[in-house]
Formats: sequence, structure tokens, C-alpha cells
Amino acid sequence: MRPLVVRIWRTGLDESRAPEYEDFALRISLPMFRRHAGFLGVLFAGTGAERTVITLWTDKAAAMALDASADYQATVRAIEATGFLRPPQRVELLPLHNSWIEPGAQRPLRAVGLDWAWLALACLLAGSVRRRLRRTMCRAMYPASTTARAIST
Repeated sequence: MRPLVVRIWRTGLDESRAPEYEDFALRISLPMFRRHAGFLGVLFAGTGAERTVITLWTDKAAAMALDASADYQATVRAIEATGFLRPPQRVELLPLHNSWIEPGAQRPLRAVGLDWAWLALACLLAGSVRRRLRRTMCRAMYPASTTARAIST
């Protein structure tokens, strides 16, 4: 497996302005990430007043180059100017050592837009974000039926 790096950015958010944040993430942040060499994918996650942006990079140098780029700095200034972010904010860079997924789970995970790497990232998420992602994955893997019962997360 290639040496992949996960970059995790966490922030607080003014919940009343969540739709503005979501729009910014898709219209501004996503295209900015896609312009950077070494970018492999992004997962925008969150619940309530917390948001997490998880990006996957080819290596540590590519992930670190993001912070130094003028494009990223302009995006940071633009999102800060909106006023919808709240503290605390923090960034982590983590090497992805390994991942594994049950072979039968690959198809349902792809049905909700996830693959093996995103499952590994789900394990890194904090509390409520992880529970929400896990619920989404479980619903895709075990759709409601007459014999299904609720899964507690």
C-alpha cells in the first residue's frame, strides 16, 4: 500500500448558518482541494455545532503543501470572513498505516459513497460524528425490513 496521509480539520460552527457552511464546502473548498497535487479525496462530516473535513493525500509532503499554498490561504481568509466558524479549530496529519473491510461490506459502503479508505477514516472521527456516519453505513448495509430492528449506536 502507498504511504497515504489523512488530514483532519475540525471546527466549531454557528448551527443557524450550517446551510451556508455546506454551500461553501461544496462551491469553494472542494474545487480548491481538487486543484492541489496529491489530493485523493475528501469527506465533509459533522453534526450540530461541530464540523470535520477529512482529506486523503498521497503523502505527507502533499498534505503539508496545502497549508503553504496561496489558494488554500485565500480559502481560509474567505471562510473566516463569513463569520460562521466557531472555535475550537485544529488540524491533525496522520499516516494511514493499514485498513481492512469485510469483503461483503464493500458493496453497501459504495452505495452510500464510501470505500475501504473512508471506513478507516470513520474510526478516527470523534464521538457524535462517528456515530452519525456509523448509522448511515448500517442503514445502507441493513435496509429496513419486517424482521429488522433498530441498531443502537
